[in-house]
Formats: sequence, structure tokens, C-alpha cells
Amino acid sequence: MVQKVAKHTPIKNKDSGQYITAVLLCFFLGGWSAHNIFLKKWSFVIPQLICKLITIAFLIMAIIFTCNGHRIITDQGELYEFPTWPWILWGISFIAFHIWVLVDFIILCCGKFKDTNGNYVCYQ
Repeated sequence: MVQKVAKHTPIKNKDSGQYITAVLLCFFLGGWSAHNIFLKKWSFVIPQLICKLITIAFLIMAIIFTCNGHRIITDQGELYEFPTWPWILWGISFIAFHIWVLVDFIILCCGKFKDTNGNYVCYQ
């Protein structure tokens, strides 16, 4: 005899205060994964914080490389050459990371974001 297993169907969370707090945290502190920390979605917190730290590391590297530009002496005088690849690397990581946060914000505003229990966080 085969037993039917009840599927967990997500329900809408009735706590509109949780929804408003999560939306504001995502908008203002989404880069630091504050909305996922608030909703206790730990499987998203760690990767987002690692991506944020990588982006900051690329920014620091770009600043260091810019400050230590190569000096080239030409007939017209001294010329400083600054490498652009650290800034490109930082720009790509910055844009990619913030697209992730923007997608989280849009999903949260649409009411399709789930909390730890699998329930939708939405405004009632």
C-alpha cells in the first residue's frame, strides 16, 4: 500500500510588520544581507557576505594599484599610467552582486520571498 505524503504548501505570512521590515532592510542594507539575517535564511547570508567581502577586496586592490601607478618619463615630461583592470574587476563584481540584491528586493516586493519555514513574506 502506497502512502500519500502531504506536500508542504507555502502559506502567506500574516505579519505585515515582518514584511515591511524585510523590505526596508533589503532596500537600505541589502548589500550586507540584512533582510536574509532578519528572516533567518542562513543559506543565503553566508554567500552574500562572501560576495560583499570579495567586492570590497577588489575595491581596495583597485585603490592600491591606482595609488601606485607606473611613472613613465617622456619628452613632454612625466606621465603616470594607471592600470584599469582592477577597476574593471571591481565594477563587474559590484554590478553582479547588486543585481543579486535587486532581484531579492523585487521578489520581496512582489510577495514571492519565502522565510525559513517556506512561508511567503507578504503584505496583508
